[in-house]
Amino acid sequence: MSRYFRTPFRPRRTTLVNRSAISRPIRRSPPLAYGRAMTSRSPKSPVAAVSGLLCFVLVVGGASGLLHEWFGWIHFMGFVRFLAPHGYEIYSYVIMIVLGLLIGVIGDSLARRERD
Repeated sequence: MSRYFRTPFRPRRTTLVNRSAISRPIRRSPPLAYGRAMTSRSPKSPVAAVSGLLCFVLVVGGASGLLHEWFGWIHFMGFVRFLAPHGYEIYSYVIMIVLGLLIGVIGDSLARRERD
């Protein structure tokens, strides 16, 4: 057996406390105005955020529905098939895409109007 296995284990010496941090004062942020801590820091209004989400769901759902109707193997957002009446699937998916784009444009214009 070599001598490396017979030596006792010696742990490294580490400091538990950063000594330089003890001598410095703690910097505190300035107090917030009443009600400022509960507000959202996002520049988008809730209406613009919901319209963006609805735009995404309708456009992607309509496109995936069209691809499913044409190719038959894409099942990305299958829940939109419940929105399309039987026999009018292609028309419904096109209307979903157009409606999603329209909602996106309206939501964007509302967000720009609120910013100005």
